[in-house]
Amino acid sequence: MTVRRLLLVLVVALATACASFAGPPAAMTAASGELPLYDRVAAGLEARPQLAEAIGRPSAELTQARWLVGRWSVTARVFATTRSPERIEQGQSVVDESLGGTWLQFHDSYRGRVQDQGFLTFNPASQRWLSIGMDKVGNAIVATASRWDGDRIVFLAPDAEVLGERVVLRQTLEKQSNDAYRVLNEERLPSGRWIALDEYVYSRQR
Repeated sequence: MTVRRLLLVLVVALATACASFAGPPAAMTAASGELPLYDRVAAGLEARPQLAEAIGRPSAELTQARWLVGRWSVTARVFATTRSPERIEQGQSVVDESLGGTWLQFHDSYRGRVQDQGFLTFNPASQRWLSIGMDKVGNAIVATASRWDGDRIVFLAPDAEVLGERVVLRQTLEKQSNDAYRVLNEERLPSGRWIALDEYVYSRQR
């Protein structure tokens, strides 16, 4: 069931419930501020009809990122640390549309195996860009951004976890041309200083 259809069901169910139980229990629940999620969602959509119309459809904002769809060659660079030297690896990336064009999906593979998957969308409710990255060792990072600044967008994950380590991450995606882009990942240290962790340079395959 799609999110749009689910919310339609919720709105209908809420209307039915209100007609059947318009007495004191509903009023008491509302007065206590303890409305359940689906009731809050239905109320929010009723108050924002434009949002109700937008959900479940590809957003106009996502068109700004559809140039990413395609096949890419990747040069991944993990910067040197006090414990390990710099590492460089070559890979492939496939970007396509997912969930009816409401998300872009990324599959990055190295040595012939998918190592990372990612998703990108514009959320019409929060009016923010949303990036989700997952890898084969169990990490999942959720980051958000407010807008594109020209050909550049900066995502922030203020409470991420990587193999049990808490970290504040910043990811900058920069379009260099229709056939090239760069992703830089940085960490904010306790002092507030940002340090580069790794970067990925993408070139479109012909």
